[in-house]
Amino acid sequence: MKNTLMIVLVVTGCFLFFALVMLPLLFIFFLPIIPIMLLAFPMMVMNEGTDKVHWTQKPYLWYFKNVWLRSMYAIGMFNT
Repeated sequence: MKNTLMIVLVVTGCFLFFALVMLPLLFIFFLPIIPIMLLAFPMMVMNEGTDKVHWTQKPYLWYFKNVWLRSMYAIGMFNT
């Protein structure tokens, strides 16, 4: 009985951690970048070394600069 209760509490705690911490991080950091990367990645490969920015890269660069980097600075991932 004691082991069963402990297992239930651990599983519930892990689920709550995932639901309250990991899912918001997933929605903020990773989901918005997926469709942008699907558009920008081929153009990044094609324009390698030319210093040209294709229009499909601009949303990706904006998101990286204004959302990703600022949130990383806010949570203290970078020390500058």
